[in-house]
Amino acid sequence: MTEQVDTTQTETQTEQLPIPDSVKAKADKLRERLEARRRQILKLEAEAEALLEEYEALMTITQLKPGSVVAFMVGRGETRRELLGTITGIGETPAGVRYKVYTGEGFDAEIATLQATDIKRVHSL
Repeated sequence: MTEQVDTTQTETQTEQLPIPDSVKAKADKLRERLEARRRQILKLEAEAEALLEEYEALMTITQLKPGSVVAFMVGRGETRRELLGTITGIGETPAGVRYKVYTGEGFDAEIATLQATDIKRVHSL
């Protein structure tokens, strides 16, 4: 005796059913949230990297000497900017240790007086 198998149920299972609009909407929202979180992670990683660089710079403050090259912040508010310069002198003042830093070239060269917290990165000791 031969047994017959009912194939109608398996045939309908292999057909792809349309995705309901509610599922599409939820999937779109989840994708948007995921992309937003990934952007936040990238932003936080960049901020963490900047904090690490600044921390490492502060930890090497005691090793700075004339000739060391540092990146530092000058200015206030909207005019605040980062510059690269060479330390020309280190001195103790009543307000604490200060660093004289030479930056620029030729007629545009400047000497800035910095405190340790102005130094953001040490490029060379």
